[in-house]
Amino acid sequence: MRKTKAEKTETKKGLKILKIVANVLIWVFVAFSVLVTVLVFAANNNVVEGIRVPTLGGKTVINILTDSMQPTINSGDIIIGQRVIDKEAKTIKNDSVITFVFRKDGQNTLNTHRIIEVHDEDGDGLAEYYVTKGDNKEANVGDVTEKVVPEKVVSVWTVTRFGKVGSFLNFLQTSTGFLVVIVIPLVLFFVYELIRFFSALRSVKKSGKKEITAADEEEIKRRAVEEYLRQQEAEQKAKEEADKAEQTAKEEAQSAESKLKEAAEKEEEAARLAERRALEEAEALKNEAAQNAEEAAEQAAQNAEEAAKKAAEQIEKIGGDHDADA
Repeated sequence: MRKTKAEKTETKKGLKILKIVANVLIWVFVAFSVLVTVLVFAANNNVVEGIRVPTLGGKTVINILTDSMQPTINSGDIIIGQRVIDKEAKTIKNDSVITFVFRKDGQNTLNTHRIIEVHDEDGDGLAEYYVTKGDNKEANVGDVTEKVVPEKVVSVWTVTRFGKVGSFLNFLQTSTGFLVVIVIPLVLFFVYELIRFFSALRSVKKSGKKEITAADEEEIKRRAVEEYLRQQEAEQKAKEEADKAEQTAKEEAQSAESKLKEAAEKEEEAARLAERRALEEAEALKNEAAQNAEEAAEQAAQNAEEAAKKAAEQIEKIGGDHDADA
């Protein structure tokens, strides 16, 4: 029985919806794969005392392996912690849930417990060590306390957790899990996309669209050559402009240097002229002073001669008066 046009339309619509849903799921999986890959590489790049700790932007991703923190945190949960280093590790408050390096069976491992006591003997706000304990009151492990020095603290829980994904993350951290869950699906995805690409390409070729003729190819080549020549011309013009600008800059620099040299010579000439004028003025003053001194000497000699004449006349007068008296 042949389908009606409406049935064919509904079928095409259903297939289109399924295709969209499939594409969305595929891209969600790709995003998840990229995120997991980043976490794996982040764990490999952040090793604390031999333990790989995934860290992104100061946040740690910790996989809980025991029930010691039930019911707050369960085995298999993933918790997000704030990475602490240096002095920060000594200022953690009481009742905080911390993840720290713990020595167990001769190997380092991560443990997550709550701080029940902070030892700050100096009273400076910097803890010497913390006493921790699990929240689980029913299991024996919850009754065990641990002394943790700040240097062993990795992070402080931010109260964010994702339930029951830790086991899956553990599997992903293995070579088999990474290959099965990430690598193979990604390869299949890219193969699928290649198949879709070539299928779309064949559909375009078979859709009756105009094929490229030899004349079209020649036209394309001609345009490509013209574009290449224009680019070469533009590059040559740009180079000439750059050379011209460089030459102009050199000429301006030389002109500035010449003007500076000329100004220096003028300044030196002005200094020599000022010195010469100063010497001439000094010589004139010297001559004037000598002339004044000579005139003063002549005046003094003349005055002395007149004084001597007057003195002789006085003496002669006194002598005449004396003879008259006699």
